[in-house]
Amino acid sequence: MKIPQSIAGALLLFVCTVPAFAQPIGKSQPGDFRSDIRLQGWVFGNFFYTADDNLKQDVAAYRTELRSAWRPGERPMDVYTHVNYLVYDVSDRDPSYGLRLGVAEETEQQNFNFFIDRAENRASVDVGDRLAVANVTMLGGEYARRITEDWQLGGEFVHERQRFSIESDQENDYTGLTASVRYRGFGYKFSPTVGYGVGRRSSADDAEDTEDDHWFAQVAVIPHPRIYMSLRYRHGARDYLVDAPVSTNFRRHDDRPQWTFSSSVRVSDRVNGLVYFSRENMSSSVPNRDVETYYLILGVAIGL
Repeated sequence: MKIPQSIAGALLLFVCTVPAFAQPIGKSQPGDFRSDIRLQGWVFGNFFYTADDNLKQDVAAYRTELRSAWRPGERPMDVYTHVNYLVYDVSDRDPSYGLRLGVAEETEQQNFNFFIDRAENRASVDVGDRLAVANVTMLGGEYARRITEDWQLGGEFVHERQRFSIESDQENDYTGLTASVRYRGFGYKFSPTVGYGVGRRSSADDAEDTEDDHWFAQVAVIPHPRIYMSLRYRHGARDYLVDAPVSTNFRRHDDRPQWTFSSSVRVSDRVNGLVYFSRENMSSSVPNRDVETYYLILGVAIGL
């Protein structure tokens, strides 16, 4: 068994929630490249995603990522790539690796980030409450626009395909959409955001088809020019669509409240310290399915 996709996939939330972490350190001049390398230690609380307290185990992992960006013209838009490799601190876990290609822009008026992501040797518990190694392809993006001096509207989307090296009823597709409103009237040092999203997962096993929704509230704080911090509460809910009373998922409902803290500290012009922590307490209407997990990243980004 390997790391659950619900945990490993938190990298997408990590990138979308904290724009300061998304691209290499610095800003490119027109026609220039820039890059950084990120060295991170990860801790997965309740690695096996189990409801049994006697089987819970925390596992560490180490991740290396190279991020590069190219600014093709005068417009502050980057074409970027991320290449990553993650190895677990246990001998019987195969490494995971991935590639992301995208385009991003951040100005006072608008921000956007659109990408395609491919991950190999990722594991999934999104379907069937059991682990299986998957190859995950993700198409995602976010766009935000300042409609007045004080208010900004945003939207995010994700479409994910999980496929396996052998035929499996866990193969699935997921599509999600999220809308948000950000208030910027307090200045750059403090900005709150609220949002709401919906999603649907279609599985090879009809009993695992689900619909979900979530709302979130987030505050971003810059107490010092070198420090960025974000605190976010997200309350998610999942409903199973199976209509057969014989299924254990009949009328199943899961609640998934989650707290996330993230921070970036600029140590120097070429070095950033990174912190990310998330905790989720999943409660299910099916007995003995409640699961608690946490997820921690400590790292450093070094400009090349």
